[in-house]
Amino acid sequence: MFNNFHQRDYIVNFWMIRTELIQMCAMVVAVNKIDRSDANVDKITNDLLQHGVVPEKLGGDVMIVPVSAKTGENLDKLKSSILLLAEMLELRAPVEGRAQGVVIESKIERNCGVVATVIVQRGTLRKGNVVVAGDGSYGKVRNMFDDSDNSVEEALPSMPVRVLGLDKVPKAGDVFLVMPSEKHARDLLEHRAGINLSRGRDSGRNDSVFTGPLFSMDRPEGVNMILKADVAGSLEAILAQ
Repeated sequence: MFNNFHQRDYIVNFWMIRTELIQMCAMVVAVNKIDRSDANVDKITNDLLQHGVVPEKLGGDVMIVPVSAKTGENLDKLKSSILLLAEMLELRAPVEGRAQGVVIESKIERNCGVVATVIVQRGTLRKGNVVVAGDGSYGKVRNMFDDSDNSVEEALPSMPVRVLGLDKVPKAGDVFLVMPSEKHARDLLEHRAGINLSRGRDSGRNDSVFTGPLFSMDRPEGVNMILKADVAGSLEAILAQ
């Protein structure tokens, strides 16, 4: 995904694309913010060309789709392009067995508790499954909702769903796994916690920021604040600055 007019952002992302080109045989490029009056899709297309990304209209095999996340323009075309590419590459994923996938986003909603948006990569995720997400979150799937906010009983590979039932908020990018039972889930998390603790000791890492007295002349200068974000990913982006 490329944003128009953010030179620094998309030049940095070119290095990511060059890496992806080595690992992949095909891709779809989405150029965002075409709703702006000074949108310049051709410039980004030419920049991509200079970095070895040849669009279809110039004889290459890369589909470039101008979109607007704000207005929703061409999002249906982007979806169709991705599906077409997947069909051409004959991409398949097994639907049998316990589900596995990735957490896309997560947050806490009133009256719902922890809500994690996940995408299934293999297997079938069903209501009632016991799920482990990352190194510290697990629970039984109480309910699932698709992208149209309809309650669903199961989610197949490539299907994004919002999952209710986890005990803690997982991080974006965490891998989730369906476990045979809650006991197996707890045992796995305890095992992972032990590994992480051992790694922390070996590296000598100290995650504490300040452990001295609350009121002290030697206390580092700063402003205490409480950050509240809509989703966990937004909070991570703020803290990374």
